[in-house]
Amino acid sequence: MSLRAELDLILPGYAAVSDNDLNRQLLPPQLQKILRSAHFKKDTRSASRLLFERLGLNSSTDSDLPVAGLRRSDQLSLCADPCYLVADRSLLRIGNDVLQLDESEAQALIATLQPVFAEYGMRLEADTPDRWSLLIDDSPDVSFHALPDIVSQPLDDQMPTGPDSSRWLQLLNVCQMALFEHPVNQQREQAGQLPVNGVWFWGQGELLQSAQRVSQLAGNHSLARALADQAGITHQSHWQISDFSSGRHIAIAPPLDPEADLDEQLASVDAYLSGIFSRLRQLKIRRLNLFITGAGVYRLNPLRAWLSR
Repeated sequence: MSLRAELDLILPGYAAVSDNDLNRQLLPPQLQKILRSAHFKKDTRSASRLLFERLGLNSSTDSDLPVAGLRRSDQLSLCADPCYLVADRSLLRIGNDVLQLDESEAQALIATLQPVFAEYGMRLEADTPDRWSLLIDDSPDVSFHALPDIVSQPLDDQMPTGPDSSRWLQLLNVCQMALFEHPVNQQREQAGQLPVNGVWFWGQGELLQSAQRVSQLAGNHSLARALADQAGITHQSHWQISDFSSGRHIAIAPPLDPEADLDEQLASVDAYLSGIFSRLRQLKIRRLNLFITGAGVYRLNPLRAWLSR
């Protein structure tokens, strides 16, 4: 272990607890202590964008993230992910970017949509039930917006723009119509699940790598292994890093699940942070950067850890 080690810990979805005065009282002791003691800076970046930027893997575009090339490195493609579009005061927003489709549901939806894309010489395929790729022959002259960045945001300013945008706006609309009252969606709604009523195009751009010393990436985020391979660093599926060498270590915890036991999820994070707090006070880690997505980053160094109460 070394004082040159630094930990970036990303907690997706935890702003629902940390940024609500009533819910904040539910936070366990160690987490409360860290939030009180750390230096806070507002930061609204999504977990996916944080992973790219903390790894030094920047995009050639500001609005999008070059994920399509990570999914299909040997084929020209776009991400064309299933999503749930919510009507919100005459606006649309994306309510959830992970719908927990099963394989049969994904294949049934893709079979309905494929004729739409075939007219343009494109092919829609599932990488996983919740993550789809659109295979294309040429890169469109259009700017997209990364799906993880716009969840729960109004879509007025997030639509495709550029010389080729009319085709992609039309495809968005045609997909919505094709999915309206689809049997899969009817079954999902009867089961209390969110329907798939849209497809979101994104993932275009060139990946730009900068020199940044990162030792390892930990966590089961959908992009984690591909990003670690791209950055040339080690990856472990379990998010709780225990061995620290010099350099930056990045860990991303599972997203906070509102349907699961909240106390159990918070206790798991709290127990891990207790060990990190001790390492800070023992001068074995030089800094903790605790990112709560949608809220900001809490930075804690050994001095602040010693002065905390």
